[in-house]
Amino acid sequence: DRVKVDRQDSDLAFFSSLLLQGELTTKLIVAILVSSVLDERERHQYRICHGLVRADGIGAWVTGMEEILVGPAAQFVIPEAKDFHNEIAQKVRSGSWQFKAISQLKQVLSDLDIQHNPISNKIALRQWYADFATLRNKTKGHGAKKLSEYSKVAELLEDSINIISNNLKLLSCDCVYLHQNLSGKYNVTTIAGETSSFKDFRKSDPKKRVENGVYIDFGGERRIDLLLSDRELTDFFLPNGSFRPKERENISYISGEILSSETAPYLTPITDLPESESQGLGELDLVGDCFTNVPNYPQQYILRHELELRLIAELNLLDRHPIITLSGPGGIGKTFLALKVVNDLIRKGESRFDFVVWFSARDIDLLAEGPKVVRPHVTKISEFAKEYVSLTEPPEQALQGFDSENYFASKLSSTDGGKHLFIFDNFETVKNPAEIMEWIDTYIRSPNKALITTRKRDFVGDVPIQVNGMDEEESSELIDNYASRFNITSLIDDSYKHEVFQESDGHPYIIKVLLGQLGREKRRRKVERIIASNDKVLLALFERTFNMISEGARRVFLTLCNWKSTVPAIALEAVILRSTNEKFSFQEAVDELLLSSLIEEETSSEDNIVYRVPLSALLFGKQKIETSPWKPKVVADSKLLQLLGGSKNSDERDVAKRIERLFRQVASRFEDEKTRDDDLLGVLEFIARSHPPGWLLLRDIHAETTLQLKDAIRCSMSFLENPAPEFNLQTIWKQHAALCQRNGDALGQVHALVSITKCDDVPTHRISSIANQINSVMNDLLNIDREELLIMLQDIITEFESRSDKNADDLSRLSWLYRHVGERDKAKEAANSGLSLDSGNMYCQRILSGY
Repeated sequence: DRVKVDRQDSDLAFFSSLLLQGELTTKLIVAILVSSVLDERERHQYRICHGLVRADGIGAWVTGMEEILVGPAAQFVIPEAKDFHNEIAQKVRSGSWQFKAISQLKQVLSDLDIQHNPISNKIALRQWYADFATLRNKTKGHGAKKLSEYSKVAELLEDSINIISNNLKLLSCDCVYLHQNLSGKYNVTTIAGETSSFKDFRKSDPKKRVENGVYIDFGGERRIDLLLSDRELTDFFLPNGSFRPKERENISYISGEILSSETAPYLTPITDLPESESQGLGELDLVGDCFTNVPNYPQQYILRHELELRLIAELNLLDRHPIITLSGPGGIGKTFLALKVVNDLIRKGESRFDFVVWFSARDIDLLAEGPKVVRPHVTKISEFAKEYVSLTEPPEQALQGFDSENYFASKLSSTDGGKHLFIFDNFETVKNPAEIMEWIDTYIRSPNKALITTRKRDFVGDVPIQVNGMDEEESSELIDNYASRFNITSLIDDSYKHEVFQESDGHPYIIKVLLGQLGREKRRRKVERIIASNDKVLLALFERTFNMISEGARRVFLTLCNWKSTVPAIALEAVILRSTNEKFSFQEAVDELLLSSLIEEETSSEDNIVYRVPLSALLFGKQKIETSPWKPKVVADSKLLQLLGGSKNSDERDVAKRIERLFRQVASRFEDEKTRDDDLLGVLEFIARSHPPGWLLLRDIHAETTLQLKDAIRCSMSFLENPAPEFNLQTIWKQHAALCQRNGDALGQVHALVSITKCDDVPTHRISSIANQINSVMNDLLNIDREELLIMLQDIITEFESRSDKNADDLSRLSWLYRHVGERDKAKEAANSGLSLDSGNMYCQRILSGY
């Protein structure tokens, strides 16, 4: 469309647009080709992307294409994409559409007198892109051709580009934009082809979790990382160089707009990465009575007594619990715990296993000086199997048809040759963790066991062991250890130790980083500032986990991160749902965050739950808010939550006070602004459903500020249907009666007054006063349902009759009640009884004078 418009403008504009179309075509095809390369340990896909996001010219994209089609990366292309690659890489003869496109482009080069290689009898389409890079560089890049020359070749160039666009099968593959809704389902927006291959994403399946973006079908969804868009497909962006430390540039060839995106995914060097410090040894050694490749644990390890004892007990259990998981946030000490326990069992001769095999998928070492990227050793079943075969060197491997995966599976199941403990470290880093977990669970049999360390608690085995932060004593020992190591003991006293423990939540890696920073600066700083300044640390600890959670969980997490305070569960849910227009399970999102160790739940009673975010996770979340599409809603929701007032306390009375403060603040806002915000009232009503005293607060808001007495009465009744035990029901019913009176609802007033008499410990004089109030409004009840009124009056009469301490005034009021229900004889008798107590009582005399 842009080319058509510019054709009408001028020949130069027409030719310039064609060059842009050619650039778009080239970059788009390379971006798709890159997505078809498997991201193996050799990191070919990453190496190519690393160069393309930094490329300032189209030539680098052509080089990337060459590496994918005929270079080292070609052997790592997924089989389903091979035919599409061949369409570009294989040589063709005259008569094919590829040959025609190339020959026309070469004619353009000839007409512009640009040097190029002549066309041969057989040629591959990839030559077109090399020639186009030459054309672009010799014209727009470094050329100064005359306008007449551009006019001569423009239509020939357009035809050459369109031949490719119209015929290349790669561009007609099923391609969609996937965007996860808060409900967990995905919006599937078609870009090309059909969407049938992506139909599973329309269902809410927690196992089907991918990052929002453009996906193409190569026998399964493959994300086109370098092509950016949105679910409305309003525009498309591709890398445009200008790579800076924190952001890079993307360009739209359609609109000319520039879009910035983060550079974090492409900052790792492309050179070979070092091995992890916790990678398994390269061979099995006999230690005691056990063959093992388990690495040693670090000398600075701090004992975690309770966790160690529990893990030892589970490892020594026979015939039960074949899969044990150590789960917890990154850097919490899962790997070191496993290493310490397993090494001690082996070296003390207390291990019941004949083989202990360690598999490491770790891709980041969390060192005191900061996180360091390392090369994961094994990340999928085939690699686990090859590693096991390499370590054990079975004679069968020399036989034809030997299958390492089947052999590995057999060793999980049987004890032929000895009992095995298989340890899978950093399980969240493996490819398709849910699938591999299912595979291990299928084959593992007692007395063999599998021990898994993972950041995600949803990969649970038979025994999940949660690893949380250290207690204060353990933290103090760790601080002393590293303070001595960094020669900063003089900077640390007991109060600073306590501050470090409180702010780090006992997180051992955060503590190490804090002390490392102190060691470099040789001066004390506020703990929060040190953590906030360590972007790489926060990314290493939380980025992977954040990318794995659902859109709904991200929404809740970011809202919690925007305010450093505990937040009552009912208030958070009410506020989130207020600004959410789509189907959304708040509890599922919270459960996911708890399982991912991104938030913590505290409770003082069954109905009083608050959520808090550990400081390190909170600071990470604050960074994410800045680039999140949820930012406007997160900020708005946070402002409302802040009306609660801040707190670090989960005590029930504290939560109740904060909820009351929220209601009072809203009431004050309504009173000052003379407005009524139904959305805000909806939030308060949602809270009241779980916190009954809220109904009374909301009742007062309606009665005093919005002047909606019917809503005030409804809220009052909602409380009375499920009253909180600490409230005096006589007082609440009295207030309800007053509301009904203000609203002209005489029947509601009578019902409330009668209800007071049914409460505990109501004195006779109170019942008498209520009877007098009811008698005074009877004239207002002439047109209502008589049967309903009689039932209510009979209730108070029965209660009044049971009282033995009635005086003459009381009996006069009871007499009137009898008259209202039509019991004239009883009315006379009550009046006479009153006169017998006080012969001069004018009320009783007046009643009798009417007979």
